[in-house]
Amino acid sequence: QSLFSTYSQRVQLVEPRLYARPDQFLKENASKRPTIEDVAEPTSFYGKIATFFAWNGLPARAVVGGMSYLAFPYIVSFLETATQDVDNQDLATLVGTFIPGISIVLGTYFSLTLSILYDRFTKMQEAVSSEAAFLALTCNNLLHLFQNDKDAAVEGAQCIADQVRTMVFDSRGKETMGVVYSDPYTRILNLLKDHHQDIGLDTMLLGDIRNAIKELFTLRSKRMNYEALALAPTHFDVMTFLSAMLMIGFALGTVATAQTDGVPVELSRILFASLMVVFTVSYEMAWDLNRPFDGVYQLRRSGTAMHFLHIKHMIVNHPLIEGLVDFEEIIDDEAEVPGCDGNCEQRKAEIWFN
Repeated sequence: QSLFSTYSQRVQLVEPRLYARPDQFLKENASKRPTIEDVAEPTSFYGKIATFFAWNGLPARAVVGGMSYLAFPYIVSFLETATQDVDNQDLATLVGTFIPGISIVLGTYFSLTLSILYDRFTKMQEAVSSEAAFLALTCNNLLHLFQNDKDAAVEGAQCIADQVRTMVFDSRGKETMGVVYSDPYTRILNLLKDHHQDIGLDTMLLGDIRNAIKELFTLRSKRMNYEALALAPTHFDVMTFLSAMLMIGFALGTVATAQTDGVPVELSRILFASLMVVFTVSYEMAWDLNRPFDGVYQLRRSGTAMHFLHIKHMIVNHPLIEGLVDFEEIIDDEAEVPGCDGNCEQRKAEIWFN
């Protein structure tokens, strides 16, 4: 990461999504029975200290309010010096026409931002839950379809396990390249094509699986599209600018009521600190919604994790394929890239980020 590597352009491609807690899908935990804790949200990326000072907690609000309260006299003093040639009455008139306009624009902007983010959040939640449900259904149907063909059952179950692993361990960028080079859903369709003339296969079940795969393609496309629809950092820059303009307007309005020693009245300091807390909390709430895989307003994964754990339970306990399918991460081996000339990492970076 660099200073100019913005969240929407780069970090989302490489940030793990963790649609379920990954511990249950490690090889050493293959025989571990799921518990209610396994459907809880994953641990935060940022550790205990960052969680303690999260924007929705009292410590963060106290820090913001206290710093604003202490800084306000210095801000007023600076503005008083900067506007010493302006009559207080003229300044009050200017502020009276300035603040209402900025307030309306900022309120509308906040409302629009939250509406966009809540809509994206809800649609992403629905898409991933539906995809997980269809994936579990497809896994069950594949195991029934190939109950007398061990090799085909292992291959089909591994395709399901690969997709689960992708959604539990991998980033959106890695899933994107996985779809390009080795799409689990396409591999299932190819498996069905190779075995559709086998004697004894349930043709009705075969059709159901194909219909489910068709639905999975659609749901995955929607999910990945919603994942990519984060608001650009510029959107939050505008929000910061409007908030700063409003707070400066408030401070300018206080200049006329400042005492002779340049210290504003106590009520103004308290109101300024309170407004700063409100704006900070509102901004952080929007920023948190823009990052659906961590923070306070992260996706509720219990429904998705439930289906993934059901898939794991079906695979690891099936007598035909027990111990032959795993959810382990596939190592990204450069030797597997055709025509690799030693510059594979650079080419991969160009593919991911351009």
